[in-house]
Amino acid sequence: MKKLFPITIFTLFIISSVSAQNENDNCPSLFTRSTIKNPKVQITKVEVVDSNKFTVLPQFVLDKNSISELIIYTEIVKRAGVQGHVVVKINLDTNGNVTKGKIIKGIGGGCDEAALDVLSKSKFYPAEIKKEKAESEIEVWINFYLIDFVDKPANYIDEIEYKVYANLIENQKVLKLNKLGEAYYFESENYEKVSKKEGNIPLGLFTKLNDFIISQCFQKYEHSFESSKHFPDPVITIKINFGSTENYVSFRESDNIPVGLWALNKLILYVKDQINWEEVKE
Repeated sequence: MKKLFPITIFTLFIISSVSAQNENDNCPSLFTRSTIKNPKVQITKVEVVDSNKFTVLPQFVLDKNSISELIIYTEIVKRAGVQGHVVVKINLDTNGNVTKGKIIKGIGGGCDEAALDVLSKSKFYPAEIKKEKAESEIEVWINFYLIDFVDKPANYIDEIEYKVYANLIENQKVLKLNKLGEAYYFESENYEKVSKKEGNIPLGLFTKLNDFIISQCFQKYEHSFESSKHFPDPVITIKINFGSTENYVSFRESDNIPVGLWALNKLILYVKDQINWEEVKE
């Protein structure tokens, strides 16, 4: 089989993902993934009121990202899908301590109070006017927003086994890929070993296979497809081990198989081609 270019592999992921939306609505929960909202809080703007009169502007002692992580995006607001900017004005004394704070613009749901509470407790380097410490006012914009992300199963597929055999298993090619990133390849002809290799799967490729198999609900496929006797193609078997769950499917390249299974076959071969193999000597 010919090696696929990366752009072709990406196209296979897109095609099969679209088909999965229509065909795999009843997948067992172990293999399903759902899109959920991941809350994020970020300080996007800090503006000093009448900044031109200061020779040194006030600044957070901690960086803005650290301050942002302390602000709680309340669960009720996350579920309601509320997003937006909260604007808080705070007054600083000559030592950089917050003496007063108020909400200029809010989005409700407890986000306004959460932002005000954290900013009121924050420490600042004070403003200066000609090397003299001075009082100041700051307006801070805090963005509360939600990012869609896919909730994946906690565990990876333990092992993917890809086997090609012909002449009633007289000739075999066996590829094994596992979640530790290990790869094994064995080939025999006339029941005699021809080759045995080991290698490491390039970073990220097993994850792509894992996610693709889950998105396709591999376990829904029948164990085998009806093969035409007119086509003596080798039999291909893909077996997936997921904890105590195991499923396999066998087919020939001439069979009429789902596009997702066809794409998986190509993807596994693509991963195989990316591995730097070393011959195992016994």
